[in-house]
Amino acid sequence: MTSTDRPSLAGAFKPAVRRQAGATVSPAAQATADPSVYVAGLPPAGRVHNVAVYLPVSLRGQVRERARARGLSITDLVEEAFAQHGSNWHELAAPPAHRPGSMPARSVPRRGHGTIQIQLRLDDRQHQWLDTQVERHDAPSRSALVAAVLSRHLGV
Repeated sequence: MTSTDRPSLAGAFKPAVRRQAGATVSPAAQATADPSVYVAGLPPAGRVHNVAVYLPVSLRGQVRERARARGLSITDLVEEAFAQHGSNWHELAAPPAHRPGSMPARSVPRRGHGTIQIQLRLDDRQHQWLDTQVERHDAPSRSALVAAVLSRHLGV
């Protein structure tokens, strides 16, 4: 078969044109006209990429177990945790309140702990939101905020 015998693929990969109420609208124009694309002043969802987050080893194990048991990805579990518990670093990292009549917990000096990297699959909008929450709530890092919300979500 020669190149002249082969069908041309020129134009085969162009986006389809959608028709709405008799009008022809390209997908790009339709996406920009859709108000649901824009959420709270953030840009439209962009490409999905890996965002590295470091969790304590024990927390990572619990996160993986819970995600597998529920058939979720770790990213889905993180989204769920933020939806339920918010993103306020000071509230998430605060020790449990002392109940009246009970003995106060002894202050334990903080020691370093081993961490392990996980990859969250976030789009550009989610990544920007997460970094904004870190700045807004004065969290030490993206990893600290994600670890705090997951700890609260899992009851650890």
